Amino acid sequence: MQMGYLQRAYNDIRYSAGWFGIIARLALVMLIPIFGIIVALGYAYGWARDMAWGIHQPMPKSIFENRDGQLYKRGFFVLVISVVFAMAPFVVGAAISLFGVSGVALTFVGGYSISGAGIASFLSFLITLVCIGAFFFAQLFSWVGSMRTSIYGRLSAGFQLEKMWKMIRRDFKGLLRIFGMTIVLALIVNVVAYLALMLFGLFMAFIAVVFSYGTTTAANIILGLLTVVLVGAFVVFLIMLCVFTNLMTVRALGHWTMQFEIPLWGGQDDPMPFERAEQTTRPTQQNY
Repeated sequence: MQMGYLQRAYNDIRYSAGWFGIIARLALVMLIPIFGIIVALGYAYGWARDMAWGIHQPMPKSIFENRDGQLYKRGFFVLVISVVFAMAPFVVGAAISLFGVSGVALTFVGGYSISGAGIASFLSFLITLVCIGAFFFAQLFSWVGSMRTSIYGRLSAGFQLEKMWKMIRRDFKGLLRIFGMTIVLALIVNVVAYLALMLFGLFMAFIAVVFSYGTTTAANIILGLLTVVLVGAFVVFLIMLCVFTNLMTVRALGHWTMQFEIPLWGGQDDPMPFERAEQTTRPTQQNY
């Protein structure tokens, strides 16, 4: 039985030498605003890009691995794509809300208050469904666009909606599985983070009680330093969970993208291999 994309991604991470240290270093870099996110995204999508090309290698040991000279550029482009597609559902929801509010207002002006209330409830429900759907598809387009940008090294490749939609339709079930398992993984990470937060809170309370019996300046300094170290370590641990989740998802996307025969791709505007195959097998229309 063929393994799923996320299972393969997990094995790729687990069997990479020093994977825990790599994730820890990425988490530390993530503490640097903007720059850290760019490095983490550039690293993850660079590794996924290799997989899409059929190059099955373990995680690069250096988080600043920049063999192709695209690490920072790739990370910045992926960040731009992620932000744009993350905003799309809110824009759609705002537009629908504005239209809905206008419609309800006209209904109330017409004197149909009861009908207006019913329409308002229906529109609220409809807007919620549309926003959920918009978020789902925006995430898929963001993933596929980020992979295309990583492959071509151009930002415009990540906004070719027609090309991206063809790829999504080609293996929608595969992306759906990645999306579903990513949600499950996020829930597990949240539970782990919540349990860790509880343990951290209990431990900090214990430390505070222990040091409450000492009123010396030295004891207070030790408590302060210990608190800073523990809080910092806990923050890094939470970021490590986020980095691990992102690496799992992005690496799975690399496995998913490999099916599209990347070595046979031409320019970003050229037909993809499966498109050329469809054009070849499509019957020629004859005019009589």
